[in-house]
Amino acid sequence: MDANSQSGTYKRSTPEEIAYLVKELRTHYDWKQLALAHEAGVNVKTIERIEAGERVSDETLVKVAKALKLRDDAFTAAHYSPSDEEAAEMLRKAKEDYTHTSLHDLSAASDFDNILSAQAYLIDGHAVDDSLVEHVASVKDYVQDAGDVYDDAYHANRVLFCRELLEMVRDIEAHGYTARWGRYTTADGFRMAVLVFFKTEALETTDHFRFAIVPRFLMSKVALAG
Repeated sequence: MDANSQSGTYKRSTPEEIAYLVKELRTHYDWKQLALAHEAGVNVKTIERIEAGERVSDETLVKVAKALKLRDDAFTAAHYSPSDEEAAEMLRKAKEDYTHTSLHDLSAASDFDNILSAQAYLIDGHAVDDSLVEHVASVKDYVQDAGDVYDDAYHANRVLFCRELLEMVRDIEAHGYTARWGRYTTADGFRMAVLVFFKTEALETTDHFRFAIVPRFLMSKVALAG
């Protein structure tokens, strides 16, 4: 935005302004408050307080901002505070860049056919403990390598790829995690596969984790998380 056209002020966002943005983005992503709480690693009561315009700690605001795909300091730094018109434009841009897609239970090796036959992959392992980071990295590498040759592979080799990938994912799940998959077509026409790891204990208390926030476009400046 051109500095000469800015009509806001330089200050920290108020609790009321934060409440508006959090609620609008959460609703856009089709998340319940409990789902956002899980993604941010906070209590659902904390999300309720934020959306009610109450003050919470900066540490909490950073976690919520990251979960909503905003800058870490979006709610905490003393920075340019947009006018109502500019805030509406920021919200429009966020909705334009991101959407949500359904997630499905991973029940069989054949489910990975939906992933490996895609053109791009989004694998989110941020909920997985650091001790398993290499396991998640191995899954990402395997998906990329197998996906590169999947369309040209014999059927028997495709089955082998899917089985080996299932074994790798089940190994991570054995440490208290559950994987779910999704697939959608981006606005610029690419088949995108999604694989997300959740803490199983979180799924035992709610079943709202049936959607993932995903980029609308592949060939854009939107950074793919995970």
